[in-house]
Amino acid sequence: TDHKTGKARVDAGAVVWGGRTLQPLLYALAVEELLQGRVLSGRLYYCTSDGGFEERDIRLDEDNRAAARAAIGVIGRALEQGFLPAAPRPDACRWCDYRPVCGPNEEVRTARKTRERLEDLDYLREMQ
Repeated sequence: TDHKTGKARVDAGAVVWGGRTLQPLLYALAVEELLQGRVLSGRLYYCTSDGGFEERDIRLDEDNRAAARAAIGVIGRALEQGFLPAAPRPDACRWCDYRPVCGPNEEVRTARKTRERLEDLDYLREMQ
């Protein structure tokens, strides 16, 4: 369980939500490895009134395991290449806690990046 304190923004039925919600699957896979047993799911639990005390249960079935492997592959390639770009989605900066660090124009600045270098990131973001 990943305890969340904000609003429940993750779509019901999401698995990796474009790479923004990897914790339930990664935690479930880690627990499965550590305990050497079968884990059925991971979950997000919005544990405050802001989040409506909602849950997002994500099954650890074969399709979702494949999604986790694909997401981990994208992250692994980025680490191997040393390319972890700032490339926020449209309006992402509005909700970001790091805006004071990046500044107010990050979306404009990063829009000039070569799209070819961002293909793996785009692939991850298309994953539900």
